[in-house]
Amino acid sequence: MPQVSLSAAVGVLERIFADPAKEVLAVDEVLANAGRDARWVQQNKRWLSNRLTSLVAHDLVESVHGKSRRLEGVRLTPAGKTALLAGAESYRSRGKITLEDIAIQIRIFESQNPSIKVNFAVVSKDVETSRPNRPGGV
Repeated sequence: MPQVSLSAAVGVLERIFADPAKEVLAVDEVLANAGRDARWVQQNKRWLSNRLTSLVAHDLVESVHGKSRRLEGVRLTPAGKTALLAGAESYRSRGKITLEDIAIQIRIFESQNPSIKVNFAVVSKDVETSRPNRPGGV
């Protein structure tokens, strides 16, 4: 279960990936983009570990490890790219869920499940339809 909300995770993602065109960042670049002081080595390790836990749990990034299994960087996943392109503002819709929020979630779901295509329609409750509720009009 993710530790933080998707909205918070996307906010961190936007901060870390200042340039969305760059799909892979080295650890030093992540820390620099986040405004972390390079002198705080242990604190930075804990900070990055905590952030990666949430970002990986939401499938926004994946860790890049070297031959020694040491963390060398962070790579955007397709869901992470979608979230960055959509922007976190739609996730922070002043307490209301918008149709844009739903569309973004569907795009993320589809990127995580390439064998599934989601189609949905929005119909106002105020609109009367002339279609019968059952086959045969009964």
